[in-house]
Amino acid sequence: LAQALQTCFYQHGSINDFYTSIQLGREAMSLCPKRHAGRDTYLNNLASSLTSRFHHQDKPNDLNEAISLHEEVLRLCPVGH
Repeated sequence: LAQALQTCFYQHGSINDFYTSIQLGREAMSLCPKRHAGRDTYLNNLASSLTSRFHHQDKPNDLNEAISLHEEVLRLCPVGH
């Protein structure tokens, strides 16, 4: 749902869709156990959404959080991956 709302933002330009998308991404992360096999995907999706919002609204906190999430994705990757 979060990704679909982000697509709606790109199609229709409603910033509320973007905010809801990020909120849902955060909720998905809070429900995903730390050792879940798909956690890296959820982290990456949320980081990408935050990066996109940074590009549209120039909020440094979004970029900083996106970088932190991408770093967490890297830590989840197996050695040699």
